[in-house]
Amino acid sequence: MAQTPKVSASTASESNLVEPVIVCTPIVQNDPMTVVVIGAGGTGARVVPPIAQMLRRQDRLVIIDHDTIEDRNLARQHFSERDIGQPKALVLAQRYRRPNLTPMALVTKITRENIVPVLQGLDYTGPRNSLAIIGCVDNNIARGAINTALSGPSFASLQVPSVAYIDVGNERRGGQVLMSLRGWPMTAVGIGSSPNGITKCSMNTLSDAMPQLCRPAAWMCDGCSANNDASATTCRSCGREPETCGNRIDMQTVMVNHMAAGMVINMLSWLTLGIPFTSAGAFFSTLNSIQPIRITGINRTNGHLLVDTQFAEA
Repeated sequence: MAQTPKVSASTASESNLVEPVIVCTPIVQNDPMTVVVIGAGGTGARVVPPIAQMLRRQDRLVIIDHDTIEDRNLARQHFSERDIGQPKALVLAQRYRRPNLTPMALVTKITRENIVPVLQGLDYTGPRNSLAIIGCVDNNIARGAINTALSGPSFASLQVPSVAYIDVGNERRGGQVLMSLRGWPMTAVGIGSSPNGITKCSMNTLSDAMPQLCRPAAWMCDGCSANNDASATTCRSCGREPETCGNRIDMQTVMVNHMAAGMVINMLSWLTLGIPFTSAGAFFSTLNSIQPIRITGINRTNGHLLVDTQFAEA
């Protein structure tokens, strides 16, 4: 996914930009879609059931997670006592099978080095297949790995013409969901403008709107509660690797995961059903507040959608 230049409607030339209120209408495609859910914890396990209901006969669902189910997961995640000790991805793939859909489970940890080979290993059916990646990871390192891979030249080797990446992250009572696109067919017009025709649109919302989400951050160990520097790969006190705060019932509310999952499904439905949208994501809170991240313009030369960058930190 090519990095979108930071250009605002006020500084870009009028010849390349339409009005700052942009309405994007995806073109419904009958070709197969592969949906890959990365992360099967508090939010990931909640997005799988509605996705399994949404997908068509020709579509596929892949669930990727390296973790196994522990008793501490049961308080907030969609698992039961009989699932303890089993891989999360495998349990979900088996649970949500239906006559026309057999989800695939990959029990592996996604890294910057293996994400492209893992995606290359999927057998894409036909040259016009589209790919939607749902990132439900719990740390900035994994999020940065996915974003870097999709933005880099190696991703072109997949030969998938249309790619969407919906990233979701949350804390105790709020979070954000951000959608990036690469070559997705849609019409994109400004309010009051004439239709500009179908184009292949791209946007890198994660890199433009909140690049800080892709940088390593300080973290607290789930095991001993010790605080660790951003560069630490294991806990300085007990040696554990960083894990999800979703394992700690005091760190998040169950409702925030339901809200996060609902927003992901809403955005995926825009693409699959051709629902017009005007934002590239949103901040959400269980305190009944949602703040959209607006699409502010479109570069007619290359089809890049420009997004609100007021929340980006250098």
